[in-house]
Amino acid sequence: PVNLGQDSYPIAIFISYMLHTYFPILREVIGLSAIFKGSVTILYETFRAFVVTKLTLAAADAIPPSEFSFPVFGPIFCGSIGGCGGAFLPFH
Repeated sequence: PVNLGQDSYPIAIFISYMLHTYFPILREVIGLSAIFKGSVTILYETFRAFVVTKLTLAAADAIPPSEFSFPVFGPIFCGSIGGCGGAFLPFH
């Protein structure tokens, strides 16, 4: 899961929950300001890309190479699935 990729992720989830619970006006502020909404989106996607990259590198260290001198497809698959937290699994 994603929270294994970054230790501060559970803390950020808790802070986000508390802010949305006790200060719901923040959601309206994000909706009103296109610049703020864009900034939050860019920061979130940057963090997500960092986690996917980190887990892809961890998979590359764990999976031995077979045909090439370095592992190719295994780390990409494992890092992508692990980096997004399996959000698309299960399919039903």
